[in-house]
Amino acid sequence: MLLNIISIITVIDLFQQYGIVIGIVLLFFLIGYMIITNSTKRIKQQEEKIDQLYSRIDKLMNKITDEGNDMTKKMMSFAENANKIQIQLYHLLQIFGAERVSIYEFHNGGKNLAGVEFKKCSNTYEAVSLETKPIIKEMQNLPLSINPLWSQVLTTRDEIDIPSVQNVDDKFLKSYLEIQSIKSYYSTILQDYDNAPIGFITLEYYTVSRQLLESDLENFNEIAIKIAVLINIK
Repeated sequence: MLLNIISIITVIDLFQQYGIVIGIVLLFFLIGYMIITNSTKRIKQQEEKIDQLYSRIDKLMNKITDEGNDMTKKMMSFAENANKIQIQLYHLLQIFGAERVSIYEFHNGGKNLAGVEFKKCSNTYEAVSLETKPIIKEMQNLPLSINPLWSQVLTTRDEIDIPSVQNVDDKFLKSYLEIQSIKSYYSTILQDYDNAPIGFITLEYYTVSRQLLESDLENFNEIAIKIAVLINIK
């Protein structure tokens, strides 16, 4: 009992002598513990943020990959259809002995003050013989009104068959075609799935006149329908 009392007195005495030192040591331990705890907490939070960031990046990359694949597929499909259309044009050029085969597609060129649409068209595909100069670059965003045949094919939706320009009765039309050195001209409308006009295809002859047979015209119309289908799905 006496020894315990002496021990307690000794501890009290030591604390009185070294209390400040012990307090400082304990304070350092406490500060160290808080720093370590806070550092661990911050590291964990940073790791969670990094994980979330990587997760968002993965989702974004997957989305970009999916969209990229879709876009690539669409571009490949467009290119494939465009190539098929071009092959059909050269096929027409060859079997009919034409010097220019062209596809024109309609598009809206805006409206006037009365709200009437300015209908335009652009040459989107072309095949020419070796002696014929391509004009596809120049034939863009053109009003239908500049060519009476373009307006006619859109208005009537009938085929235009001019085996010989020399025999055309309409003096204005005859003069218009002769200025372009056209001797024979054939054209037919291109339509979408709802039978709405989307453009037209033309056969032109410059060096000689060419009268197509009824079977030729039927073949021409059948190929025009195939081309219209390819245009609609591209």
